[in-house]
Amino acid sequence: MYQKYLIKFYQFCIQSKLLRNGIYLLLKVYFITIGNLLFAFSKRYASLHTSLIRFQEWKFSIKKPSHYEHEISLYNWIYKPSNVQFVEAGILARLLIKKNDNVLDLCSGDGIYPYLFYSDCECTIDAIDVNKKNIDNSKKKFKSNNLNYIHANVLNYDFGKEKYDVIFIIEAIAYFSKKEQIVLFQLISRAMKKDGVLYLRSPLEEKKHHGANQKEVITNKYAFEKKIKLFWNIEFDQITNYKNRDYLNYYLKKNK
Repeated sequence: MYQKYLIKFYQFCIQSKLLRNGIYLLLKVYFITIGNLLFAFSKRYASLHTSLIRFQEWKFSIKKPSHYEHEISLYNWIYKPSNVQFVEAGILARLLIKKNDNVLDLCSGDGIYPYLFYSDCECTIDAIDVNKKNIDNSKKKFKSNNLNYIHANVLNYDFGKEKYDVIFIIEAIAYFSKKEQIVLFQLISRAMKKDGVLYLRSPLEEKKHHGANQKEVITNKYAFEKKIKLFWNIEFDQITNYKNRDYLNYYLKKNK
C-alpha cells in the first residue's frame, strides 16, 4: 500500500521544479555529511558480521552445520571477488526457468537460491530441506508468493509424477550415500516431466572426506558420470574453478 503513495509523491515532486531541486540539495547534503559514511560502515559491518558467523559455525562449533550460509558469500563478495562462485550456480539454474514452469529446489539449505535467483520469475517453486531450522529461517528471511518451503526428507517425500519442469540439486549430492543417490535419482526421474531438465552441481574433491556431515563426496568425475548416465542424458557439462576448487555443472534430461 505504501508503495502506491510513494509513487504519487514522486510524481508530484517531479512536476514541481522547486520541490525537485530542494529534495536534490537535501539529499546531496545528507550524502556529504553522513550518508556515504553510513553506507561504507554498513557494508563493512555486514562483511564482518557474516565472517564472524562463518568462524563461529565452521571453526568453533562442536557440531558441523548442515549447510553453508550463503549470506556470508553475498556480503563479502565486494571485498572477495572469488565469492562469485555462489552466483554462478544461481545463474546456471535460472537460465533453465521458463514462464509458468514448476520448479523444485532439492536440499534448499538457507533458502537464498530459490529466493534470490528464481522467485522473480513467473514460475512456482517448491524448496525442500530436511532441516526444520533451515525451513523456518527461510520462511522468515526469504518470503515470496510463488515460493513454497517444505520441511521433509527428500528420500521419503512424494513429489508426484511428472510434475516439475525444472529440478535443482546444488552442492548437495555429497550428503547422500551411494545407495541414497540412486534412490534420489529415481525419485527425481519420476517427479520430472518428460521434457524436463535437472541442474546438478557439486564440488569435485581431491580426496574422500566426511566434512560437514557429507556421506559421499565426488572425487572422480568419470565414475560419477557413469552413475549419472544410468538415468540421464548429459546435455551440458562444465567444470569451473574458484579458490583452486573445481565445481561440476550438469544439465541432465531423462534417458529415452
